[in-house]
Amino acid sequence: MGSVDTARAHAATGPPGTPGGYGYCFYHGSSLFFGYPALEVEIMSARCRHWGSFGSLVVTVVLAAGLLSSPVAAAPEPPTGNLASVYPSNQVLGTVFDRDGRYIQIRRGFYNSGSNQGFGFDKAYNKHGLTDIRPMKYVFRAVIRSPDNQDFRYTAYAREFVCNSAGCTVRQEVTVRGIFDPRTYSTYYGLPVGGVLGQKTMYCIGYNPRCPSWVTVALINAYNNALTLAELEESKTTGTFYSAGYESAMGSAP
Repeated sequence: MGSVDTARAHAATGPPGTPGGYGYCFYHGSSLFFGYPALEVEIMSARCRHWGSFGSLVVTVVLAAGLLSSPVAAAPEPPTGNLASVYPSNQVLGTVFDRDGRYIQIRRGFYNSGSNQGFGFDKAYNKHGLTDIRPMKYVFRAVIRSPDNQDFRYTAYAREFVCNSAGCTVRQEVTVRGIFDPRTYSTYYGLPVGGVLGQKTMYCIGYNPRCPSWVTVALINAYNNALTLAELEESKTTGTFYSAGYESAMGSAP
């Protein structure tokens, strides 16, 4: 145990006697990173004790072809007509408190590609390519930049770092915007809500309609308290690393 090849094999299959691939956890400090069939993950560090001592930090995240899987599966496009009332768009999949104590519900919601209507998890997943609920929770922990009419707007920044022995640089940064609607609805575009709407949508500014696939990985890493840029540079790591923050590292507008 302890080699890059062993870590790669565990990412794909899991060690003997454990579930493999999907849902398999890599311990990174006190946080967990979940493996996906479409994602090869190698996370090894001196502070990662689950797989033993590796001496020096190596962090590499390689995206394979295809979409990332999600612990909360995206639902199919909702039915139309009378059947629309039975679609579970009001289902609460997760909740989060923002920094001012606002209680934000992330409902299943829906997304209809034909009408381009929707809200909630389904819209963020199916239209904008944010394929996990953890990035949505992370963005809503940001400082509110400004009200957006009667909604509240939250901003986070997903980053791709490239590190070598001389240090780390940000190769690219994507601004991620989340919208919270605190108003109460019985229905929204004809589908049930039955309370506060919660997450209206989440998307990447400048990417229409889908976020780059690595953005989900970056936000998950940040949600799971992955290593900071200072820690990466101190450890002399080499390779590519994805994370996020609430302040732009490249002067992007909030």
